[in-house]
Amino acid sequence: MSTVEQIKEKLNIVDVVGRYIKLEKAGANLKAKCPFHNEKTASFFVSPSRNNYYCFGCNAKGDIFTFVQEFERVDFVEALKILADIAGVKIVYEKGADKQVRSEKEKLLALTESAVNHFEKNLPKNPPALEYLKGRGLKERTISDWRLGYAVDSWQDLLDHLKKAGYSESDIEKAGLIKKGDKPGGGLYDRFRARLMFPIFDSAGRPIAFSGRLLDPTSQNATAGAAKYINSPEGPLFNKSSVLYGYDRAKNPIREQNYAILVEGQMDLLMMHQAGLRNTIASSGTALSEEHLKILKRSSENLLLAYDGDGAGLKAAIRAWNLALSMGMEIKIAPLPKGEDPASIIAKSPEEMKEILQQSKHIIDFYLEAILNSDKDSRKISKKVEKELLPLVRSLASSIDQAHFITNISEKTGIKEEALYEELNKIQVEETSEDSSEKIEIVDEFIARRLWGLLFWQENEKEKRVDQEKIIEKLKEIVGEEEIKRRQASTLEQKASLVYEAELYYGDTTDLQKEAEELLGYVEEDYLKDQFGKAMVELQSAEREKKTEEVAAILKRCHDLSARLSARKKQ
Repeated sequence: MSTVEQIKEKLNIVDVVGRYIKLEKAGANLKAKCPFHNEKTASFFVSPSRNNYYCFGCNAKGDIFTFVQEFERVDFVEALKILADIAGVKIVYEKGADKQVRSEKEKLLALTESAVNHFEKNLPKNPPALEYLKGRGLKERTISDWRLGYAVDSWQDLLDHLKKAGYSESDIEKAGLIKKGDKPGGGLYDRFRARLMFPIFDSAGRPIAFSGRLLDPTSQNATAGAAKYINSPEGPLFNKSSVLYGYDRAKNPIREQNYAILVEGQMDLLMMHQAGLRNTIASSGTALSEEHLKILKRSSENLLLAYDGDGAGLKAAIRAWNLALSMGMEIKIAPLPKGEDPASIIAKSPEEMKEILQQSKHIIDFYLEAILNSDKDSRKISKKVEKELLPLVRSLASSIDQAHFITNISEKTGIKEEALYEELNKIQVEETSEDSSEKIEIVDEFIARRLWGLLFWQENEKEKRVDQEKIIEKLKEIVGEEEIKRRQASTLEQKASLVYEAELYYGDTTDLQKEAEELLGYVEEDYLKDQFGKAMVELQSAEREKKTEEVAAILKRCHDLSARLSARKKQ
């Protein structure tokens, strides 16, 4: 039995989806608000009997693998590993056309794991580093659980260790752990020296990068004027725009408590988790990106900011807050005392930090209060409201929310609502790159990947188990020859990965033709829905312009498409 089949045997769709979102009983099925698009009422259904899910709002559909791929934003292999861990199944790799790509990533992950182990072993050998961590309030268990370490004051300590472990200089450089000297012919040396090391983990909890805090600025090997913190560069494993420190451990508590707490630094995060506030993640000095917000929004739409009292981080991330509000997220701010941060507060009193969090205010209320306290000149206050506050109001996804805050601002500043609305309407909202049509295309891509993977896989098999000509001809009937050519061209670059994915997924399937025809049915259903929607738009336009003949022709087309859809659903 293949790895995929073992996982499917041990995990059902309810087990997996229920780990990510709250499901409610709906007859023989379960329902929830869709995690893949914004909606007010639940249209996402999970079917235990069919072991799959479907959203009537955005057409998202699939099984446990497609769900984890889309929710965690990972490829099939990563989803396989996540589900294998949950199911307690050991992955056995079959022959794979993308074996080289897969093995390279796994090699870099193993290399980074080796570096984490090395830094961990260094820590107890360097008492000043360990004492610093304990002096900040960290307990030994927290230090151990989060795998903190130390990079010694040496130019090639890690490089030598990893080379002895069998890794090449090229791979060590790809992992971002060494760099070349600036001068011509400069040799390779450790990126992190004389620093406390904080491993950064992916959503599956595997180390992929590091953040290093300079412990001794006077050390002989520390570069003059070196930054207090440095992070790994981006590479095959690490993309700073899609990784939040601590998210691998915080994602389930965030879903359970329905809000996330965002702090700025690693030490803040570690102290928050140590105090039992496990729904905390950190931006680690990195600008909060749209991708970060999308990741957080999948766990909860509620975000509480616990930033330093000076507010510098808040102002630096103002674009992110505008984006978050436009995505329908609820943003609150915990008013930290000036000169304090979460780590320093918790070191004195964890209960004080919890009380501060309970006093959080909506970001617009927070900024309004700050503006009113900053000046007594009504004209200056009005200018600050126009420049700093109204862009946040304009970003709100709900017009009702906008009206609420406009009224509130008017009452507290004395500015007339009419004037506020006039200025509000002049502001352009920065759109996120994600809309429902894009999301539908992304989700439907899973179906296309599976179908093309099957076809590509069977091309080189001696015993063909799929009638490729029949499938291709049917595809031409559904979407047309030009679309088939476009699809083939767009998937050729991914051919090796698609074949490997098909081998893993369908390796033990006895009736591949049936699987291919089922996928084909999904493609046809999606295409018919798309065509029906376009026809309805054309119909409305023709009716407005009173084009009687066109209306009749479009009505007939709508009837035909509807009949085909009904027939498709009965199959």
